[in-house]
Amino acid sequence: MRFFGPLLLFQCVFSDDPVGGQPDRWANFTSDYEFYATKSVVNLERNTGTEFLKFYRRLNDQRPGADPDQIMSVRKNGIYTTAKWDFAGNKVHFLYDGFECDTKQLESFKGSPIFIPEFQNPETSVDYEFVPLLEVLMSPDFVTDVKKVEPEPDLEPTSVRGKVAWQWSARLKYPDKAASYALDVFYSIPTETSVSIPLRVVQYIDEEATAVLQVYEIFRVRLETPPAEVFLLPDLTVCQTSHTPEIPQMSAKAWHSKLEVKDYIYGAGGFESPVYDMSIHYDYDKKLARYTLDTAGFADLINAYGLTEMEFIHDFSSDLGYAVDRVTGNCSIYSLDPSFGDDPASDLWYHGGKISMHSPEWFWQIPDPNEYWYKATFQKQSM
Repeated sequence: MRFFGPLLLFQCVFSDDPVGGQPDRWANFTSDYEFYATKSVVNLERNTGTEFLKFYRRLNDQRPGADPDQIMSVRKNGIYTTAKWDFAGNKVHFLYDGFECDTKQLESFKGSPIFIPEFQNPETSVDYEFVPLLEVLMSPDFVTDVKKVEPEPDLEPTSVRGKVAWQWSARLKYPDKAASYALDVFYSIPTETSVSIPLRVVQYIDEEATAVLQVYEIFRVRLETPPAEVFLLPDLTVCQTSHTPEIPQMSAKAWHSKLEVKDYIYGAGGFESPVYDMSIHYDYDKKLARYTLDTAGFADLINAYGLTEMEFIHDFSSDLGYAVDRVTGNCSIYSLDPSFGDDPASDLWYHGGKISMHSPEWFWQIPDPNEYWYKATFQKQSM
């Protein structure tokens, strides 16, 4: 995975004359971006050395309104571990040890709606924290009480690594935590050829700034779309699903049928499907139905899930549906909406604005519920 290459530790920028005065707060970025940085924990009680950080974020222009792609790698004690946020699925995937992946529920971590995942590598027992630093800085809910720190007239201007910088004091507070921390934030001064970018963030152990906790040195910020490959999982890596509620499980008594199917849907919006294999599990006692099929030949399914094998589970106890990718383990949850309307040959029965599960006699077309099997050919509604 290219994501784990060597870290670039410098970026040469030669400033022209500064443009404008220092604003009350640093500017936010609205574009895709990436940054490289180091984090040094200097408080003696928590000194863990220097960590190297790489962070990439892009908006999905092909799906307006969709959640961003976001991934971050942290090198600690010489070993990289990566976190990939999955906002739509309420998950975060932790990648480590080449092809290993652990998946956790995103909402279990602090910092909603930005979320700051934490992970202990099971191979090394090293703890990692994944802070999307620029997202935190740009959030007025996280960083408050921002004040300009202007140098005294008879003193040299503030500088960071030899570059003249603006400085602000602020307070960091996570919405779901009681503690807050003082911050010093340093941004470059914009010129006619460069924009203002973050250079350094100093976090103190408390809001009185009695001692420094950790320092972020930000060496490279690029305000452009990162390469697409940095957001891909490594080949051979499978990340399992993890979410709430859990995917309901069938009982051993579930009815099971394997079919070779070709659909002819007549009327408005009708279509003729390719021949495909489908496996159906039907559990009337637990009010569950599961359909397993490949997406090949179904344009709508390919657009939504790609070329893969899917399970679609209907849970009538909660009126929820689960779309599970059997290859990657990814799962999406949706509501069984009465406005969808009734489908031919479906277990879904919409009536009077409500949803129910069709009975076994209706679903399996059993002419006599006292008979254990039968053989017949029949026309299924409009199919």
